[in-house]
Amino acid sequence: MSPKTLAALSAGLLFSLSGCVPQSNEPRACKDDGSCAHQEVNTFCDIDGVYPGTEAPNECVAPPSADACNRIAACEDPAKPHCNDDSMGTCVECTENSHCTVEGESCNPNSGECGDFTPCTPGDAGDAECAANGDGDDYCSEGGVCAECIVNEHCTTTGEGTCDETSFECRACEVGGSDCESGLCGTRDDGECVPDGDVIRVDGANTGGDVAGCGAVGSECATIGFAVTQVDGTKNVIVVADGNYDEALSITSGTVTIIGERGVVVNPSLNVGSPLALAVSGGASVVINGISLSPASGTAGTDAVSCSGAGSSLALTDVEVSNATDLGIIGDNCDLTVTGSTISGNQGGGIDVNGGDFNITNNFIVKNGTTGSAVGGLRIAGTAGNSEALDFNTIASNVKADAVGYAIECSGVNLVATNNVLMLDPVISGGLITICNTDYSLIDSDTGANGGTQTNVVSAQASFVAPIDNDFHLESGSPGIDEADPAATLATDIDGEERPQGAAPDIGADEAE
Repeated sequence: MSPKTLAALSAGLLFSLSGCVPQSNEPRACKDDGSCAHQEVNTFCDIDGVYPGTEAPNECVAPPSADACNRIAACEDPAKPHCNDDSMGTCVECTENSHCTVEGESCNPNSGECGDFTPCTPGDAGDAECAANGDGDDYCSEGGVCAECIVNEHCTTTGEGTCDETSFECRACEVGGSDCESGLCGTRDDGECVPDGDVIRVDGANTGGDVAGCGAVGSECATIGFAVTQVDGTKNVIVVADGNYDEALSITSGTVTIIGERGVVVNPSLNVGSPLALAVSGGASVVINGISLSPASGTAGTDAVSCSGAGSSLALTDVEVSNATDLGIIGDNCDLTVTGSTISGNQGGGIDVNGGDFNITNNFIVKNGTTGSAVGGLRIAGTAGNSEALDFNTIASNVKADAVGYAIECSGVNLVATNNVLMLDPVISGGLITICNTDYSLIDSDTGANGGTQTNVVSAQASFVAPIDNDFHLESGSPGIDEADPAATLATDIDGEERPQGAAPDIGADEAE
């Protein structure tokens, strides 16, 4: 998880009521729900200290879900009226046979559901009895019920490789959970754990680590570039330990995923051969997650990230691309995906797309360009791609040489950009902030006329938390809140927080709480 995500999850949300002192939503002592009344989110008093997120008894926490229960939180759903645990559990249909009213049905202790199931004796003999039934429930669980699985190895369907320890049914692994030995879920196929033996690990502190076959725990590779040379058809996920890496990454073939554990920074110095932090070409397929990318300083006209050539693809998720003396990201006839990321402080402009498919969603693209640059926030030109999306971005305070398309400039692409915040730099007034077709977007009220077709546009000034400090999250009460397309299906915002929080999603990368 990245520092910005950790900060978003741990920071207290402040709010104020008339005549009241603003209250934090971090855990606080309580004796009943009334003690939590001034909290905006954590309004439930966990007297026993049993709910997730509670560190001790008598703390204010977010109210438990409808399926959570204990002695002070009853099950209210008529279809799940029973609590399967006296201290902290889940609301279920039954916990004993007497709860099942249909003749012939019994309570399944695995799932808490009534049904017709065959009891069994745990062990090899019970497994054989279950397999003989021919219904796919081939294993005898500890509860004495035939089940689909007991351990992960029993789950062989792609995307459902985890055996749920409660229901004993196969399911997808949970991202960020403890299902996977390697700690990596969904990196290759959604819902699949990456086997620990297929991970190549990098730790810059391991100065003797760049030897053939490096990458296991205790014998990590020392550099990301060398780890890339160890990639093969199955061993193609690289996990990088926290630290600064003086490298210029060039990936010219194969399929590789590079994941930063927390604060990984790739920033080459002038003596490493290439000033670019990352270059993808030659038909390579690359995924980068949770890494900051900056080019070598002191070199004029240097991009931070480039992807070029037909068949090449680059997907950037939860990355930071900054401080380039030219473009932050350039995609030249490359399939480019940028999600949940921050592109800022790049003197030649934020992102330049010329050909190939693209998906640019849920990003802060801010403070890029100069009065001499050809690109401000984003330029899309000459694309021939079949898959194009430009949604839920905050594109603000960008500058360029002319007054056409400070935020987005479109040329030769029939694109409708949706649910984006498009704001000028505070020192600029007038000019065209975009020449793209837009829908459900918040567009700076100072820009005057805009090119393209504008529908469902909110013409107003967004209110950001602290733009001077690069914090472009929406302030409470800002225009754009609850004004995105109500039919939009994007489930989370740039910080991984759920959309929508209100009656409809918020415009831009941030979903305000």
